[in-house]
Amino acid sequence: MNHTEAEIIAIVKKLMADLDIEYLEDIPFEIRVLKDRKKSYTKRIDMETAWGVGVSVPSADWRDEDGTIAITIDDATGEIEGYLFFSAGRPIPCCARLNEEGTYRLIPIGN
Repeated sequence: MNHTEAEIIAIVKKLMADLDIEYLEDIPFEIRVLKDRKKSYTKRIDMETAWGVGVSVPSADWRDEDGTIAITIDDATGEIEGYLFFSAGRPIPCCARLNEEGTYRLIPIGN
């Protein structure tokens, strides 16, 4: 593994802060190591090893139910290759990249 769980948590917290998304801090991130990710929902790349992170977020829709953001981070590069926000309809697959100012921005992934 190229990254530690603590490094992955730091990446996710920076992403959430940069996107100005509140998350439920009393619910720990759900973190898994993913092996041999073959062009998953990102439809972009194969990842030998990746980190899957689930983040609980407060209600963002009319159902008044908490939502989940699923994030996939490539262990080899530390880049966010997948971002899905499961709330208020069908999620739009995105990746996240740092811009010139060092702030994460979402980029929709085309089919």
